[in-house]
Amino acid sequence: MDVNYVNSQACYLAGSRVKGHDGKLLLMVMIAFVWCYNIGELVHRKIKPLRILKHGRNEKSIIRYGLDIVADYLQRGINEFKIPIFDLFGITNQIFT
Repeated sequence: MDVNYVNSQACYLAGSRVKGHDGKLLLMVMIAFVWCYNIGELVHRKIKPLRILKHGRNEKSIIRYGLDIVADYLQRGINEFKIPIFDLFGITNQIFT
């Protein structure tokens, strides 16, 4: 493996030899990761901040917070915070405004 690939800070997918169905699966996982992060960040900043524990860390990560919200909606149809869960670009715009 190329030393520059290992030492680089970015993930270089073209050089990783991930192709075909594996590449599509990886792409879907990346999209889900960003989706959960955006949902968690929106709810944390605008609606209900995460509780900070005694040692100074959040009770959950932002991604786990978003994952719980998305999972509740997909499994039970509960949208507790009344946010547009499927509007990915709208959520990104709401976070930074």
